[in-house]
Amino acid sequence: YVLTLKVFDQSELYPGIFVNFFFLVDNLNRLPQVKSVGDILSIHHVEMKFNEGEWYCTSNLKLSSFGLFNGGNVLNLSPYQSSVNYQPAPHDEKLFLKLRTISQNQDDKVSAVDEPLSLFCNIVSEEKHTIVCKVLHIAETSDADLVLFVWDGTDSPLVTLRSDLNMEGDMNDPMGPMVFLLSREILHTFPRVGTVVRIIVTKCFDDVSCLKGVGYWIKLCNVVFETQLGLWKGSLDPSSTIHILSNEDDSVQWRQRIYDNRISSKVHRLPSSSFPWPSDVTGSTQM
Repeated sequence: YVLTLKVFDQSELYPGIFVNFFFLVDNLNRLPQVKSVGDILSIHHVEMKFNEGEWYCTSNLKLSSFGLFNGGNVLNLSPYQSSVNYQPAPHDEKLFLKLRTISQNQDDKVSAVDEPLSLFCNIVSEEKHTIVCKVLHIAETSDADLVLFVWDGTDSPLVTLRSDLNMEGDMNDPMGPMVFLLSREILHTFPRVGTVVRIIVTKCFDDVSCLKGVGYWIKLCNVVFETQLGLWKGSLDPSSTIHILSNEDDSVQWRQRIYDNRISSKVHRLPSSSFPWPSDVTGSTQM
């Protein structure tokens, strides 16, 4: 049986994402029976996959287990429905209370994610931004922090290189801890249009566990950008949050349309720093 639910957790807030749950059961009565919106589903030992813009969760109740909890009753931590083999994890109680707080504060939840969104083409150094971007690749630094290679279909602002750079000294640490070079195979998977920006996520960041795999869209709140040696770099601080987005999200579809329009045009696919007309200095050139 397939059960499709629109869900959110501490990594994916309003409006949530649709997840297709595959339950290998012999009758419908063994499926989770959600009573109301805002209830909490705790599910263990399942396999999550992301394919063609949708999330899939496969559950075999011989190995997996689930529990359903009232989302509004803060005092009651007992499931109103559970599989026979369900056992809550040690950290579940703390997580349930956090999710209930989120569910009961809808206004705060909406305002937290409805902040003005920035495109990479509009970012400003040393200012906090909320961005929607696609995760193209995840790597580790020499300090075991994560580096997200993200993209939104637009070109980042031009960077002016200082003439007084100590290249020998600065090149030793251009991005902080060492970021290992990407292989040609990985680089060939990146889109041909738009800037790929690096976002540094330290290993102590609470929401880092939601960053698995590539090819999905995320919303990053309170990202601070800066430039180093001609490259844009973003970093997260304790106030930053990460939210997984559905491919059906309006902000995602808008960015995808930006890319589709650019890649279909010989002019618009050029970097924003290029001029689609002949230079007055070099003379006329047929394009």
